[in-house]
Amino acid sequence: MKIKHLLLPLIAAFALTACSEEPKETPKYTTLENPVTVANVPAINEIFSLSCGACRAMEDAIPAIEQAVGEKVGKSHVTFNESSTFAAFIYYSAVSQTNGNPPEALVRDLFKYVQEQQTESVEDNKEILSGVFAKYGLTSLMIWTKHRKTKCLRT
Repeated sequence: MKIKHLLLPLIAAFALTACSEEPKETPKYTTLENPVTVANVPAINEIFSLSCGACRAMEDAIPAIEQAVGEKVGKSHVTFNESSTFAAFIYYSAVSQTNGNPPEALVRDLFKYVQEQQTESVEDNKEILSGVFAKYGLTSLMIWTKHRKTKCLRT
C-alpha cells in the first residue's frame, strides 16, 4: 500500500518536469510568423458542427451572449470524422465568401441542409445546396462525388 502512496507523487513529479522544456523547432513544430495573440482571437469562440443538433439549438442563444458580453462570438467548425469534415467544407465555403461573417440566416439554412435536407441523390443534394448558396448571392464551391457528401472545390 505504501508503494502506491510513493508512486503517485513520483509520476506527478516526472510529468511536471517533462512539460517544463521550451519546444524546439522540428518538422512537426515550427514557430508561427504571426503568432496568435489574445488581441486577434475572439473572447468567446463557439466550437461547433453543422451536423450537431445541440450546436444548432445553441445558435438561438448566440445573439443574447453577444449582447451580454458586448462582443462578437467567433465560430470554429470541428472536423472529427468524414461527415463533419464535409460539413466544415460547406461552412467554410460560405465563410470565405462572406468575409468571415456569414449571416445568421445563412448559418441556419446550412444547419437545415446538413441535418434535414440531404438525400441519397448526389444531384438532388447539389441542387439543394446550390440553391442555399444562391439565395445569399454566393457560389457553391463544391464538387460532388458518388459518395453522399461533397469535396471542396469550385464547380
